[in-house]
Amino acid sequence: MRYFKSTLYLFITSIVLISCKDDLDIINSPSAKLEFSTDTIVFDTLFTTVGSTTKRIKIYNRNKKAINISKIDLIDSTSFASYRLNVDGFSGNHLRDVEIPAEDSIFGFIEITVKGNINSNQFPFLVSEQLTFETNTNIQKVELVAFGQNAHFFVDSILTGNITWNNDLPYVIYGGILVDTLSSLTIDAGVKIYMHKNAIILSKGTLQINGTLQDSVIIQGDRRESQYYNEPGQWNSIQFLPGSVNNKINYTTIKGSVYGVIVGTFPIYGIQPQLEITNSIIKYSTVTGMYLIDGFVRAYNNLVFACGQYAMLTQLGGNYEFIHNTFAQTNNFSNRQTPAVAITDYLLINNVPVTDQLNAVFKNNIVTGSLKDEYFTEFKSPATATVSTEYNSLKSSKTWPSTNLLNRDPLFKDPSVSLSSNFTENYRLKANSPMKGKADFTNSPSVLLQDADGVMRLNPSSIGCYE
Repeated sequence: MRYFKSTLYLFITSIVLISCKDDLDIINSPSAKLEFSTDTIVFDTLFTTVGSTTKRIKIYNRNKKAINISKIDLIDSTSFASYRLNVDGFSGNHLRDVEIPAEDSIFGFIEITVKGNINSNQFPFLVSEQLTFETNTNIQKVELVAFGQNAHFFVDSILTGNITWNNDLPYVIYGGILVDTLSSLTIDAGVKIYMHKNAIILSKGTLQINGTLQDSVIIQGDRRESQYYNEPGQWNSIQFLPGSVNNKINYTTIKGSVYGVIVGTFPIYGIQPQLEITNSIIKYSTVTGMYLIDGFVRAYNNLVFACGQYAMLTQLGGNYEFIHNTFAQTNNFSNRQTPAVAITDYLLINNVPVTDQLNAVFKNNIVTGSLKDEYFTEFKSPATATVSTEYNSLKSSKTWPSTNLLNRDPLFKDPSVSLSSNFTENYRLKANSPMKGKADFTNSPSVLLQDADGVMRLNPSSIGCYE
């Protein structure tokens, strides 16, 4: 019996050892090749000195034996980029003897930082490289392709004097910039500004953004990969502080921020900040598109949509004129419980409402969204609050002056908003929209003779930012 048990033990041990040996056998034939999840890894256009997102590649061994990759090399053959490689947990651009078990796979991860190219200023330049794998004298290659873009970089900068940004190169902001008191920053048509995470634009002087219908200004996060197109909260805001006067924003797209535009601050000090914003788009803000704290604001022909909480919120009073804007809370990236537009005269400080005088004209605007009540007003000091609400289209269960249209579908052409790449964001009106001919064009500012598309307004004109 003892002999039988010993023999059985040796037999089982031999089977285990043979099985392990089969798993660990390395195939030596030059015909044994690797397979890859892709033959080309493409990085979106990258700013010089700004690292890419991590790209992934899967490396397969389809053979019935293990395979040894004797060499994995990623050589920086040019001076325009540096790469970072990790394969199966091993970091380095020159790896040796990486094994893949039989009929198994491993992952590789690649990042790139593009360096400046003095011979390519305005347009992106191509950076290409090869990731090579050598197994049993057999060499296989995966192409790496990236486009680099030079830019103007600002890091925690205070701007003094009278400064102009032209559209020769993009502008990338880290931390923030401050337009100082008695100073001005003029941003020309066509300028593209890319904000790093949490970056902010502050003005204590004068900021004028002069986009045009043909050549708008774009302010967005600095991640240019497609998956970040409509990602909210990538940067902070544009904020106008007390004492900041004569500010203008025209034909500008502001997207992917926490707060799109902030006018004012608490505690109040100095001169009430001023802003005229026209023909602009604010979208994909985590909290609000416009956050106005006792400011002085004129807003005409703007489209604000897909914000996490409010498209527009006023607190602590102020002086406002909102005419021919479209506030459309069609976002689906947050469980929003706040109205699209909220106009109030107070700010809660330690649960105590602090108020200031409020004067507002709200006219010819579309306010719509998924909630029952998308237009909201509340005044803690009614004696000092005056808000005129006339000739708007409002999603609301409340009672408003009879000139307003209530709970009517604006019939936008295609206002699709999603976190995928399939969207149109078209808030222009269909031919049979009930908004047409319902606005009051009496005493409108000259800037409203045309809509946000530069189309001449009819009389009577359409409600919203598009005729």
